[in-house]
Amino acid sequence: MAALGLSQLIDVVAEAWQLDEAGASLYIALAKGIGGLSLVYLSVSIVLSTKDDVRLVIPYVQFERRNTNRLPLLIDTSVLIDGRITGLAKTGIIDSTLIIPTYVINELQKLADSSDRGKRERGRRGLDVVQELQRAYPETKIVEPNTDELLVDRMILDTAKKEGFRVFTNDLALAKIAEIKSIQVVNVHEIVAALRSEVMPGETLELLIVREGETPDQGVAFLPDGSMVVIEHASEEIGRSCQIRITNSLQRPGGRLFFGKLNKIGSSEASPTRPEISKVEESSEDGPRSEPPKGTPRNPSSSRNPRRKN
Repeated sequence: MAALGLSQLIDVVAEAWQLDEAGASLYIALAKGIGGLSLVYLSVSIVLSTKDDVRLVIPYVQFERRNTNRLPLLIDTSVLIDGRITGLAKTGIIDSTLIIPTYVINELQKLADSSDRGKRERGRRGLDVVQELQRAYPETKIVEPNTDELLVDRMILDTAKKEGFRVFTNDLALAKIAEIKSIQVVNVHEIVAALRSEVMPGETLELLIVREGETPDQGVAFLPDGSMVVIEHASEEIGRSCQIRITNSLQRPGGRLFFGKLNKIGSSEASPTRPEISKVEESSEDGPRSEPPKGTPRNPSSSRNPRRKN
């Protein structure tokens, strides 16, 4: 429509200036063509670049605004090593583009090539998560942003500030610094805490005691959601499933910590005396009976009652 209007305007100008000669008509047609193509190119560029910010309605054609306030998520190294992001992506709860910077991939590669076994395993796990995330969530992109910073955490914050991204991390220190710099943060720990089932003090649960606690008499168990339970006087029950009564809980930045005690049953407290009784009975029934010393009456009852005589 703009090209048609420009063409009509050029015709009016040519008629006003009396440019009706053959040579002039060629230049007029060329000007119409160049002007029309330029306006079409500009129109298409404007529509494609502003389709997420402007709603343009034409008969049978509609460009809707999408991903309102859903900024792309800039993935941190700790999230890839953690690996739970792939599960979140598979559920469909993530509806934004996932951005993985190249410097994060380089850091994972350095960890994977490290001589330390723990770092090497974390680096390889992070690289495997990147591949799995690309298969599970097609909106995952690896980009190479321009930044003058040297440290990875600073590069992440610098990229998020320049590009307007949200930071996806489970690093508490990085999350706090991002909040100070007014950068939106999505914390994995907060997501897990929001989805975690509440366990109240006084509830009794059957848990497997897996290891000792900080003190020798403590045992440690874990809830199905991964929360740690410290159990008093449970070091002798390691490797067994016991009834645990929750006594208290403590909210920490990395998650919730529970404290509990063994739920003792009255019948189990009396059971240890039974084996001793049975041993006495067996020894009295099966073992050899010693003869009483001389001078001792065989029937104790007769000695107690001198009036009873046989």
